Amino acid sequence: MDSRVFNHADQQRYEITVNDEMLGELQYRDSEHTIELFHTQVDARMRGQGLAEKLAIFALGEARAQGKTVYPTCPFVLRYLAAHPEYQDLIVQRD
Repeated sequence: MDSRVFNHADQQRYEITVNDEMLGELQYRDSEHTIELFHTQVDARMRGQGLAEKLAIFALGEARAQGKTVYPTCPFVLRYLAAHPEYQDLIVQRD
């Protein structure tokens, strides 16, 4: 499966394509120091194929590369982070 993730910063979302078809997205809100990851959606035909995980890995890698923290409000991203302690240094909590 040939998948690619793109950051569409003008729309504040990461998109994943498979064979040039857009099949998932992770929406975010970007600020100076923090990226809020608030919604992940994958086409029903591709659920369970790891596309949401690829989106999360890409988004978290971008945050780290930019020196930003992550404010996760998306249920999928929250579950992913709970299972991957290597990203705990990126997480910021808000009151």
